[in-house]
Amino acid sequence: MKSQQQQQQQQKTCCETLKFLSLCTFFLFVLDLIITTGSNYYVDHHTTLKDDIELSKEPANQICNSGICYKKDHPMQRLVDETCRSLLVHVDSPERETYPWDFQVIRANTSNAFTFGGGRIFFHDDLLDEPMNATKLEVAGVCAHEIGHVIKRHPIKTHRRLSSVVFIDFIMGGAWFYKSNDDNKILTGIFTIQMQKLFALRHSRHDESESDEYAVNLMYKSNYSPKGLVSFFDKLISTFELEGEANDWEEWVRTHPLSRNRINNVFRLIDDHEMEGKGFFSYMIRFLWKHEFLLLSFIFCGIGFIFWKRRKKKNQGGLLPLYQNKTHGS
Repeated sequence: MKSQQQQQQQQKTCCETLKFLSLCTFFLFVLDLIITTGSNYYVDHHTTLKDDIELSKEPANQICNSGICYKKDHPMQRLVDETCRSLLVHVDSPERETYPWDFQVIRANTSNAFTFGGGRIFFHDDLLDEPMNATKLEVAGVCAHEIGHVIKRHPIKTHRRLSSVVFIDFIMGGAWFYKSNDDNKILTGIFTIQMQKLFALRHSRHDESESDEYAVNLMYKSNYSPKGLVSFFDKLISTFELEGEANDWEEWVRTHPLSRNRINNVFRLIDDHEMEGKGFFSYMIRFLWKHEFLLLSFIFCGIGFIFWKRRKKKNQGGLLPLYQNKTHGS
């Protein structure tokens, strides 16, 4: 009898925990959606391009004053500057005339490129020299990707979104922590923090995918083959073995999509362009993967609902407890 009561208590605890995690996931998703939509709307309608310039000025100047920048007459610097400016003339937006565009090669031990927004883009020299030895076509792909970050205003949107998350999470998390029972207080804190990290990583991957899409379109306009991006990602995989046996689930804890997934996405974009934008199936695949947490929240809610219904029927005498062993008469 005691064992049966323990089993029923375990079942009840399991149901309550699943319901609680489902509710947490759903509300965190809604909160993240509100913050992201509100932050993007604020940036698009209540900030100017000069705000991007101001945001990027201090960190960009710190790098330029640190003595790690190549001189303008260096061959690698000339290659980057000429390639990037050949892309820039095909940018159809006010940013092309407003931003003080600057493409700078710096000394670093990793093969990367980054931007603070406002037209300031930096390239690591390892990307152009050993071990990557990027070709002009690959440099064009990387530069088009970084120009995409600038034009889409990803740096200032990320800055605004993180500022909003910290403030709202402080209020919502405190209220939620206060209202939850003692058994769920620690679980609430840990789960909320980890989920917010996953949401932040999801937005970072979304920005990367959006910039890849912009890069493909810009390269077509500039008479560069978008396969330069594919070649660059192939080099990332073969040179640094960044992924090994990584599966698609591991992408959720990364700031960037897996390189092999980015390659597949670029090929889909190329197919879409060749089909004059009629690649509906490719669009749906990208949409579903981009909104994986929407699917995850519905899955959690569905599991919680099933367990709740089973426990309700059991309490009404219509269903045996999940953990109760069946007995057979002799």
